[in-house]
Amino acid sequence: MHCQPILAEHIYIQRTANFAGLNIPYQHHGIKFTLEDGTELVIHYSGNPNDFNGSVSHTNLVDFAYPSLIQEIKTIEHEKTLKLEEIIEKSNSRLGEKSYNLVKNNCEHFAYYCMTGEAKSTQVQLMKTFITLFAPQLLPFLQSIENGGVQQTM
Repeated sequence: MHCQPILAEHIYIQRTANFAGLNIPYQHHGIKFTLEDGTELVIHYSGNPNDFNGSVSHTNLVDFAYPSLIQEIKTIEHEKTLKLEEIIEKSNSRLGEKSYNLVKNNCEHFAYYCMTGEAKSTQVQLMKTFITLFAPQLLPFLQSIENGGVQQTM
């Protein structure tokens, strides 16, 4: 018998990526589904944040959290969420997708989209604001990432 999801939650875990020689903290996001039998699985944009690559896949909670512990996973509450059936459909319809873009289509965009119907990333919004105010010389690099190309030198 195939178990159906009974709950969907937007979750994230704190991680660190090496970017241009700096260890940059970030949050990795996904959608955790709890099934009727208590099994928990996560659908998320998986991959290595250091190479700006990834695909939408499903995994267990331990692998999602790695190298952290599952106890460090946090949940994001949304004012309005879609119905469970819509969250399931949106997340499943993107399984296998390989359109990762750090600025326009990352794991946080994916999780917000599945839960609310709106793709957004608060981390990207903060990064854009910070760069605009304090490091405008990095704007061309950010635009390069947004356009799908990563410059090899800075």
